[in-house]
Formats: sequence, structure tokens, C-alpha cells
Amino acid sequence: MTSERTLERRREQLAGRLPEVGELIRGSVVERRMRCGKPSCRCQTDPDAAHGPYLLLMTTVGRGKTRTMVIPRDEARWVRGAVRRYRQLEELLESISETNWQLLKARADRGRVGR
Repeated sequence: MTSERTLERRREQLAGRLPEVGELIRGSVVERRMRCGKPSCRCQTDPDAAHGPYLLLMTTVGRGKTRTMVIPRDEARWVRGAVRRYRQLEELLESISETNWQLLKARADRGRVGR
């Protein structure tokens, strides 16, 4: 079993790796080609003539609803970074939570819960 001090050090190390939280976006960046709404446009009948590629930011909200936004090319780098930082934060928070779970278990096993 891992010692309490080792778990506390692990938690401190994980917390020290938390990214800047101001520039985060939950979602995925995808590249898509699309058909327009013009009935006479070639894209309606020829899949190779689809417009784009466009970069899209997609995320779910509420009960499975998907929200999509076209990302301007000059914002693509920033958006990809914000999505990456969100995922890093999510992974680190999960690791911190797991470490705290193990720490609580170690304390409970020793009768020291809440310290």
C-alpha cells in the first residue's frame, strides 16, 4: 500500500501541473467538407465538389444536444490549444481525485479520516 506522505506528494505534483484555466474549451475540433443550400450548386450531386474543408468546434450540451461552430482559420491554433488544455485539466483532475480517494482510504484504514 502507498504511504500517505507519498500520496500527498503525488497530489501536490499533480496540482502543480494544472494548466491556466482561463482559456479552456470543452469539445472537439473536426475538419469537414459541406454542401451548401443552393439547389443548382455542383456540391448537391458531386460529393467531391463539397465546399471546404472547414474547421468545426463541436461539443455536447444538455441531454445529448450537439452544438457546432465554424472556427475561423486565424483562431484554429488558439481553439485547438484551448481544447487540449481542457482535456489536460480533465485528466489531471481525475488523477487528483483518484489520489485523494487512495489517501482517504489509507487514512480510514488507520482511523484518521478528515485530516
